[in-house]
Amino acid sequence: MKKRVVSLLLALGMCFGLTACGQGDGGESTADNGGSSSTETITVRIATQHPDDYPSSQAMMKLAEDLEERSGGVLQCDVYTNNALGGELDILDQARTGTVEIIYCSPTAATMNPKINVFDLPFLFENYEQVEKVVSNEELMNEILGEFVDYGIRPMAAYENGLRVISSNKKIESLADLKGMKMRVPQAPISIAIFNALGANATPVAFNELYSALQQGVVDGQENGYPTFTSNRYYEVQKYIAESYHMWSINELFVSDVFWQKLTPELQEIVQTACEESGVYQRNLYREMQDSSKQEALDNGVEITYPDMTEWKEATESVYTDFYAEYDWGEELVQKILDCANS
Repeated sequence: MKKRVVSLLLALGMCFGLTACGQGDGGESTADNGGSSSTETITVRIATQHPDDYPSSQAMMKLAEDLEERSGGVLQCDVYTNNALGGELDILDQARTGTVEIIYCSPTAATMNPKINVFDLPFLFENYEQVEKVVSNEELMNEILGEFVDYGIRPMAAYENGLRVISSNKKIESLADLKGMKMRVPQAPISIAIFNALGANATPVAFNELYSALQQGVVDGQENGYPTFTSNRYYEVQKYIAESYHMWSINELFVSDVFWQKLTPELQEIVQTACEESGVYQRNLYREMQDSSKQEALDNGVEITYPDMTEWKEATESVYTDFYAEYDWGEELVQKILDCANS
């Protein structure tokens, strides 16, 4: 068994080959549409925009090991971290065309299936116990994410970017302190709506450009979980965190449907089970890292504030109103999630 983590420099030399064909090197090949032979080896490219020490990257490395071991070496995995194959939208497109086999993605994928946006709604979950009830409900998760299969990616398990906090170079002690700040948000419509509703100037910036945007003052702050803050060393360019926990963020684990359709039923079962277990592993790892990452931020001189969220919740009620107006299924789906979370 082997696990290969491919660095950015190595990946740059491979990108053209990855986008040009669906076969591995040195005699390794993907299967014909009828399903792969058990004697073939299949290259599985696993890609993420996050660095090696981030919980999701760590989970993908373990997933690679599990796939190789459980398939008896038929599945041979290369893990591309730290934007080695491009940013989130790049690897999403690669998964859809089958040049990358496994990725995870935030609600930037909402252009294909807007139902994933429901997880970005503000203050939807109060704690991780509620989150776990929802993401472990197979029927409900399929209702939310099942349509992605029509776009060439198959949802497998929920990774998370956790309960999010706000970092900045201005101390945020109340909602008024956020007014007019240029807040980096992902290229996701609900995130944009939340921070505009809070009085900030929501500014979408690609994740792989975020550090430089903070460093150069293109934006005043950003919002992510504690592990994202520390693994990307944002404490070098941001000195305050407001522990808002304003939203929980999903990073859904996807398998390319091109890859899936080439697998035998036995290999499909191996991939399905390993991905589901990887989701549980990643969420547990993320939550363990949240506490240590918070301490790491403090150790690096970051000051943490704890604003009262009452007025923040009132200010973002309009986000729900607009969501329900835009999607006729919106209110019913939110109620299903709340019922499940509070069961």
